[in-house]
Amino acid sequence: MPFSIAEAENVARAGAEALRAGNAAEARRCFEKLTESGRANVQIWLLLAHSCNLLGDCAGAEKAADEVLRLDSRNIRAMIIKGDSRGGAGDARAASSFYDAAIRAAAQYPSLPPELRSEVERAERAAADHSARYRAQLEAHLAGKAHSDRFLESLALMFGEKEIYLQKPSTYYFPRLPQIQFFERADFPW
Repeated sequence: MPFSIAEAENVARAGAEALRAGNAAEARRCFEKLTESGRANVQIWLLLAHSCNLLGDCAGAEKAADEVLRLDSRNIRAMIIKGDSRGGAGDARAASSFYDAAIRAAAQYPSLPPELRSEVERAERAAADHSARYRAQLEAHLAGKAHSDRFLESLALMFGEKEIYLQKPSTYYFPRLPQIQFFERADFPW
């Protein structure tokens, strides 16, 4: 049933009040009414995701976060919720991707509200934890096997221990030269 704007505002207000009172189930019912009516905006979808999280419904929170990201692909809170949902589902790689995207998006703002800043910091810790576990798995898999310096350098690049240096000539660019950060002395007998 479609709501008028005034009715939608009243339902949104009731949902927000329910959240403040700690009644996540009632808040969820209100926000779901708005989403079903077609009157939901990004904020309503975020509040629905938050309500679902409080109720322990990761799938519901993820579905609401997906709607937020459909409407606002750079929404930091939604990316963190999506990361939490993927992590809860056991998909650490996807979780890390969403956390990393949220961290990069947050870096674009000189200041964030304190609550959002703490969520970004939590995402940073979660991303670092996922990365450390992935690295440990990879190192265990590769242990005892011979690897070229080039392969080991690729791992260092992947884990952010090294940077990729591309040629940046000041006057003349000569194409197809190898992108080698430091040349070996042995390559130049002179």
